Amino acid sequence: MNGHPLRTSRNKSLLSIILAVVIILALFFTLGGVSKIKKIYYGHKSRSALSSESKKLGDPLKSLGFTDIKGSNSLCQYTHKANYSGKMLGCITELKSYTVFPNKTSKDSAILAASKLSAALEKDGWHRGNYEVGEWFKDVLNGVDYNPDAYQYKYSGNTFCVLDYFVAYSNPKPPAVSVTFSCTTPEIHPPAY
Repeated sequence: MNGHPLRTSRNKSLLSIILAVVIILALFFTLGGVSKIKKIYYGHKSRSALSSESKKLGDPLKSLGFTDIKGSNSLCQYTHKANYSGKMLGCITELKSYTVFPNKTSKDSAILAASKLSAALEKDGWHRGNYEVGEWFKDVLNGVDYNPDAYQYKYSGNTFCVLDYFVAYSNPKPPAVSVTFSCTTPEIHPPAY
C-alpha cells in the first residue's frame, strides 16, 4: 500500500532540507568556519574594549593624540606558544598616533590634558608603569628625551589594554610624542577537532 502522496512529498522535502543542512555544515567546518567565527567574535571584543576604554578617558585622550577611535581594525591570528603543542588565537586592536607640540601654548595645553588623563586613568583602574602620564609629559615637553615610556595597562573584562606614550625620537624639534593604544583578547586555545 502506497502512502499518501502529500505525506511522501513532505518527507522528500524534509529529507532534502536535512541533507542540505548537513552539506552546509560539513563545508562550514571543512573550510574553517569555526575559526572565522572566533576571529570575528574576538576581534569585535578587542575593538569594543578599545572603544569603551577610550570613551571613559574622554577629552584628555583626544587632545593627546586620538581623535578617531571608531576607525580601528583588529588583527586576529593563531600563533605557536612555548609549552603548548597547538596554536592559540589572539586578536589585537591597535591605534598609533604621532603628535607634534610646536609651541608653548600647545605644550601647556598638553601638560594640562596629560594631568587630566592621569587622573582619569587612576580613577578608572589603570595601572601605571615607570611614569605617571602627567609628569612624563611635563618632562618630555620641557626637553627631557631620555625618559622610559609612560606605560599604562588595564584588564577590561577578559581583554588586556595598553596605553603607551613614548618620545617619538631623540630630542625632536619641535617636541613630538608617539603613542600606542591597544586592546588584546586573551590567547584562546582552539578546540581539538
